[in-house]
Formats: sequence, C-alpha cells, structure tokens
Amino acid sequence: MVCLILTVVDQAKRKDMTMKHHKLLLLGISILLSGCSATSKWTGTWEADGRPDYGGDLHCVAKQVEDGKWKARFSGYCGRQFVYKIDMLGNQEADNVMFSGEVDLGEKDGGVYQWTGEMRDDEFTGEYTSLSGKKGTFAMKRK
Repeated sequence: MVCLILTVVDQAKRKDMTMKHHKLLLLGISILLSGCSATSKWTGTWEADGRPDYGGDLHCVAKQVEDGKWKARFSGYCGRQFVYKIDMLGNQEADNVMFSGEVDLGEKDGGVYQWTGEMRDDEFTGEYTSLSGKKGTFAMKRK
C-alpha cells in the first residue's frame, strides 16, 4: 500500500514538473516570437535638400509583419500635420535592417517617392527622392 501511494505521489510530481516545463517552454517561445514581430517606435526630424528652412518633426511606428515585409506609420509636420501608412521592404544584414521602397503620397504631397533607409541599433536614417525632383533625408532615434 505504501509503495502504491509513493508511486502516485511520484507521478503527480512528474506531471507537475512536466506542466512547469511546458509553461516555461511556451513562455520562451512567446518571447522569441514577440521579438520577431515587435513594434519599434522612432522620433526625429526630416529635412529637404537645398532648403534649410524646410523640414520638421518626424515620428515612425514600424512593425515587421513577415520575413522581409514591414508596415509603418510615419507622422510629422510639413507646414501641416501629416500621417502616411506605408508598406516597407526590409532585409536583415547582420544586426541592421536595410529598407527600400516606393510610395505614392498623392499629388498635394509630391507624388511618388523612392526611398532607402537603415535601422541600426537605436537609429533609423534614410534618404528620399520624388519623381518630381524633391530630395531629402531623415534621422530618428528609438523611443
């Protein structure tokens, strides 16, 4: 009878330990997956080439949605408040993400822009050029 009770207690302990291991494993996987699709927040400025008086605040919230594909929301000030939601292509190169893309911001905002950018450590920098000849840069720091 004592042997049977000890066996039942041992099985209960093993089951409890197995559940703890499963919970820790699930927690670890959740942390890893959330890191892969984590949202990053940035704040800084943008400026137009050749126009030192033309530029302003710039903010970005970016999220990797799948391998090589990101969604971003850029907001800031350009004589008025603006918000652009864009899709970005981003390739991992070592610890950095290199971006490139093309986006149509509409006629009133300069039309089609081509741009490149890089997320490196706590910095997100880039350059843009519109088909109408507008050019500039942006530089942001991680919030």
